[in-house]
Amino acid sequence: MRPLPLWLILPITLLFISINSYGKNICEKQLNKLHKIQIKQRQGHSLKRSNTLNAQEHKARKQWWECTTSPSKTTKKRTKSKSKKKTTQSAVNVYKVKAKVPSFKSSGAIIVKEKYKGKKNFAWLNYYQQPEACKRPKKLSVFARCTEDRQAQQLKFEQTY
Repeated sequence: MRPLPLWLILPITLLFISINSYGKNICEKQLNKLHKIQIKQRQGHSLKRSNTLNAQEHKARKQWWECTTSPSKTTKKRTKSKSKKKTTQSAVNVYKVKAKVPSFKSSGAIIVKEKYKGKKNFAWLNYYQQPEACKRPKKLSVFARCTEDRQAQQLKFEQTY
């Protein structure tokens, strides 16, 4: 039996390498899509939008998982879904959010503590009256006003307690 010539082995290995990297590229796109949806989920939105994003995340996670387990199946599904995407894209464009991963200076845990403990905390919770606009502020200016109001009420509470 004769060994295979080098000019035949080289194209075959390049073919296997290119197929493998093509599959990874598609899976990487699916993973990026999943990450973008998860970023949108972390932002404030309504219950209806939350349900829509949950369904989108489930679908994107399923596509990514199928892609990682068997790349040959996803290429066929991808070509079919492109034609559907063009027709429904105008409906999807209603919610366009620039998905950008927030960068933080530290990666440590965020610890939230109550200012008061025990009976004093119970008294504070009975004393504090949160304005209606502060329940779900939609603007930064409203949030700042609510924070100032809370601090002012804390100051009065500490003087009377």
